[in-house]
Amino acid sequence: MATRKAASNVTQFPTPAQTVGIGGITLPVYDCPPEWQFLVPPEESYEPQGHELQALAASAKNHEALLLMGPTGIGKNALVRDFCHKTNRPMFLLSMAEGTGIDQFIGSMLPVPSKEAGQDFAIEFRKGALPLAMLAGGVLVL
Repeated sequence: MATRKAASNVTQFPTPAQTVGIGGITLPVYDCPPEWQFLVPPEESYEPQGHELQALAASAKNHEALLLMGPTGIGKNALVRDFCHKTNRPMFLLSMAEGTGIDQFIGSMLPVPSKEAGQDFAIEFRKGALPLAMLAGGVLVL
C-alpha cells in the first residue's frame, strides 16, 4: 500500500552555503537576489555597547521582531546596518515621521497605463516597504 506525504505549509529554505557568528550565535549568510543587492549596507564599524548583538542575533535566529529603543545617535541603525552587512540582507528604512501613511508601509492601489488594447489605464497594487522587505528577505527598520 502506498503512503502519501502530507503537504506542508512551512516554507523550506535552502541550506545556506555560509554562516556567520554574531553575538555568539551562528546565523546563515543570506543569498541575496541580485536585484536587491544594492540595499545590502557596506561594512560598518559598529562597536557593541552591551548585549544588543546577542539580542538581535537571537531574534533573527528565532524569526522574531526586535524593538530597539533609545535616544537619537546611540547606534540603533548602525547596529542593524552591521547585522545586514554580515548576513548579506537588504536593509529597508522607512521614516515614521508625520505624514508617513499606510501606503508607504503596506502599499496602495494606483492607476497605471494599461497594457490591454482599448483601456487607458488599469489599477495595480504598488508594494510598500513591508511587503518589499518580506519579498527580498530583508530587514525593515522603522
